[in-house]
Amino acid sequence: MILTNGLRLTITFFEAKSKKGNTYQQFVQDIKETLDIQGDWSASNRDYLIKSRQALSASVWLKRYAESILKVEQGAENVEDIQ
Repeated sequence: MILTNGLRLTITFFEAKSKKGNTYQQFVQDIKETLDIQGDWSASNRDYLIKSRQALSASVWLKRYAESILKVEQGAENVEDIQ
């Protein structure tokens, strides 16, 4: 989604879909902490592109971590779905 829609729109979409304890909420929290993203989107285009690339790299890492260490299956909706 980041490649297609951009980082801002993807985070906004996930925030709209997030509920307490679901994977959308967890992803938004993890990406914001990993990239040190605050609520302010007024960064320059250069900074925004850097954050977007970092988000893509972090997303791949988080996916691999979830699949290998946490044994999360693709398509799991809730944190409770983790084995």
